[in-house]
Amino acid sequence: MSGLSTTQAANLSSTQLNALQTSDVAALSTAAVASLSSTQLNALTSTNLQALSTAQAAALSTTQAANLSSTQLDALQTSDVAALSTAAVASLTTTQLNALGSTNLGAFSTAQVAKLTTTQVAALTSTQLNLMQTSDVAALTTTQVSTLTSTQLNGLDSTHLGALSTAQVAGLSSTQLNALSTTNLGALTTTQVSGLSTTQAANLSSTQLNALQTSDVAALSTAAVASLSSTQLNALTSTNLQALSTAQAAALSTTQAANLSSTQLDALQTSDVAALSTAAVASLTTTQLNALGSTNLRAFSTAQVAKLTTTQVAALTSTQLNLMQTSDVAALTTTQVSTLTSTQLNGLDSTHLGALSTAQVAGLSSTQLNALSTTNLGALTTTQVSGLSTTQAANLSSTQLNALQTSDVAALSTAAVASLSSTQLNALTSTNLQALSTAQAAALSTTQAANLSSTQLDALQTSDVAALSTAAVASLTTTQLNALGSTNLGAFSTAQVAKLTTTQVAALTSTQLNLMQTSDVAALTTTQVSTLTSTQLNGLDSTHLGALSTAQVAGLSSTQLNALSTTNLGALTTTQVSGLSTTQAANLSSTQLNALQTSDVAALSTAAVASLSSTQLNALTSTNLQALETTDIAALTSTQVGAMTTTQLSSLTMAQVDSLTGTQSLNAAQVVALLSVATPLVLDLNGDGVHTRGIGAGVKFDLDATGHASNVGWVSAQDGFLTLDRNDDGKVNDGSELFGSATVLSTGTMAQDGFQALRDLDTNGDGLINASDAQFADLKVWTDTNQDGVSETTELHTLTDVGITQISLDAHHISVMDQGNWIGLESTFTTADGHIHALADVWLQINQGQNQNIDLTAVNAGKLPLEGMPKIDLSGNGGHGDTVTLDVRAVEKLGQVDLVVNDQTGHGHIQMMIQGDANDTVNIVDAKQWHDAGTTVVDGQDYHLLNDGNMQLLVGVKLHHDPAG
Repeated sequence: MSGLSTTQAANLSSTQLNALQTSDVAALSTAAVASLSSTQLNALTSTNLQALSTAQAAALSTTQAANLSSTQLDALQTSDVAALSTAAVASLTTTQLNALGSTNLGAFSTAQVAKLTTTQVAALTSTQLNLMQTSDVAALTTTQVSTLTSTQLNGLDSTHLGALSTAQVAGLSSTQLNALSTTNLGALTTTQVSGLSTTQAANLSSTQLNALQTSDVAALSTAAVASLSSTQLNALTSTNLQALSTAQAAALSTTQAANLSSTQLDALQTSDVAALSTAAVASLTTTQLNALGSTNLRAFSTAQVAKLTTTQVAALTSTQLNLMQTSDVAALTTTQVSTLTSTQLNGLDSTHLGALSTAQVAGLSSTQLNALSTTNLGALTTTQVSGLSTTQAANLSSTQLNALQTSDVAALSTAAVASLSSTQLNALTSTNLQALSTAQAAALSTTQAANLSSTQLDALQTSDVAALSTAAVASLTTTQLNALGSTNLGAFSTAQVAKLTTTQVAALTSTQLNLMQTSDVAALTTTQVSTLTSTQLNGLDSTHLGALSTAQVAGLSSTQLNALSTTNLGALTTTQVSGLSTTQAANLSSTQLNALQTSDVAALSTAAVASLSSTQLNALTSTNLQALETTDIAALTSTQVGAMTTTQLSSLTMAQVDSLTGTQSLNAAQVVALLSVATPLVLDLNGDGVHTRGIGAGVKFDLDATGHASNVGWVSAQDGFLTLDRNDDGKVNDGSELFGSATVLSTGTMAQDGFQALRDLDTNGDGLINASDAQFADLKVWTDTNQDGVSETTELHTLTDVGITQISLDAHHISVMDQGNWIGLESTFTTADGHIHALADVWLQINQGQNQNIDLTAVNAGKLPLEGMPKIDLSGNGGHGDTVTLDVRAVEKLGQVDLVVNDQTGHGHIQMMIQGDANDTVNIVDAKQWHDAGTTVVDGQDYHLLNDGNMQLLVGVKLHHDPAG
């Protein structure tokens, strides 16, 4: 049979075909089968049809397939049905399809199903669709699916409905989708739902939406969610709303969000609330916001909060604000914050109030800030307070200011502090005032400072007082200043003190001045000092008085200076005294002058001393007179010197005496008082003028013819004494054989000076001593070449030997101090060569006949040619008491290292050794520095041994410790 041709097969009768064995039918070639006519095929029994192989079935043409009876078609093997070509399947009538049994329907391949016509698909019953393989349903094209009726769709079981692809579902029309029962809609998978278009979603009924599983709701695309109407959204149950994902929530439009019911909005997950767009949040009504629970309120992001409208913010209750995250409160814009009511602000707890940024706080209006309770104002952080503007600070009530923590007060900006009114500042407690920083104190204006109460001003920290601007200090009233305590007065800086007004300075009490730093007193300007009263000045303690600069002291008026007590005047330092002007010095009273320390007298400027009146000088004690420097003595006018008493002059030190000049015109009585002198005539033999040596040169001679040789001032080796050997023993025994104050005149009286003594030999009364006078040839000249005070034969010369022919008695007054000796009268002598030379009457110093005072503290070792000063001998003054005054510096300057070395003294000391008579005294100025080291014996004499560090004194006379020491 397999060999039958198509022609043969096509010509077989129906009877013949049915006579074939089933195996023969199955053996027919596919071409033979394809050649069979519809009549032939229709005549085939079901048995023979079932004998067809899948290849034979696949060979059936569309005409053959379309003409098979429903019974024949359903009688085909499932494999044969599955083998039908897609064209053959597409040619089947709806009657044929509807007659297919469940087995054969399920045999369709996906390719066959995909080729079904829309008419065929539309004719399928729900039962048939459900009998198909789910893969076949899934193979339906979107065009095929779009032809499905609502009956077909609703007739699909969940398995077959679930087999629809997202594309198939997305291809459903709104009519098809709306016709789906809630059961079927709820049966859609999340994948299918995720494919719903915006049009499909927008056309779902509220019932259908709520029929979706929560997972399906969550599967809706964001575009689908965004397409839902307010009606649809409002119909969503809370459960389904909670199913929205954050992305879906973020997709909600402003209209959708604004139309959610309060219940729905509060039913959203916190993550969904946080996901709402800022525009959506901004669209929420105040009713919606007020209905939000604590959880959802806290879910708002900072970005969402920042986009709330001022109306929304103003509608929030304090409770709601406190339910927000602190970061959300901090995210409020300054514009939003500016709409907060006093109720809202005062309702904020400390945590949320503290969350406000400095910019937010700075944005609060004065009305808002003034409405804050003291509790809330006190809860502000230091950072927040630091941001308060000048306007805000200036509008705080006194109660509010004092409600601030001290740390908050300290945090106020300097500009804010400067903006506070006097009323505000005056209301501040002492505690809050003390909290001000130095920068804040420095920012106080003159008006603010001037209006602080005395209690407030004194309550300031010392650092704050010191920080006040100089202008602020200058604005303080005298009442304020007088109320300042000791600590704060001492806190004033020098710059502040220098800016005090004269009125302020004049109002300070002495006690207050003494409470100031000494540097502050020193900072007073001369103008300020000039306003000090005598009470103020006399009330200054020695430390503060001593702090005045020389310029300040120099600026004191005579009235001020004259009003100083002797105690205060004596407390002035040497530097201060050195700055006294001539006018000031000239106006000091005698009592004041003598109240000065000796060091102060020594510090007086030369000009100041020169300005002293004769009355002032005459009132000076010997001690103070001795304190004058040699330059001061040298600067005294002849009037001043002429007015000095002989007692005063006699108290002058050797250095002072040596500083006297010829222009100061001492009279003879003064010279005698000054020097303890005797006057011999001295000839200038070498033409350079008469020169002498000081009493310290060590020459001893009985110049005043008392029978006792003493240390004396002496003539230089180049000049000579005019002598007369009155006892013809060939030597000069004493001053009586010279011409001077030790000469006995022919009248039996003592000569006043050398010229008077020589005039006694002018026998012819011509005013000249020459060969015409009887004793001219007896006169000699003594040149003490070796300066030992002993006339030797080789030192005595006749007038002829030295060429002197004539001596003039026409003497005139001069006044020259030379080495402590005074040249008071001068004439001339003539030599054989016709030259004229000087002859002078010299008052040589002698330490005989009165107590001698040697002040070594005033000696300049570099200028005085002192010899033997390390070893001083005070003996030989006719029983008079001599005094040496010294200090450690004098020993250091004039002493000698290891002058005496023994077991008691040791070695390495700078030493001075003093011996003398029983009435002689050593006065140690700085006695407290020395300590008694016992006694030692030198050359058989006992000496007190005193040590002061490296200095050592050996004293063989009485010791007197100066009370000042």
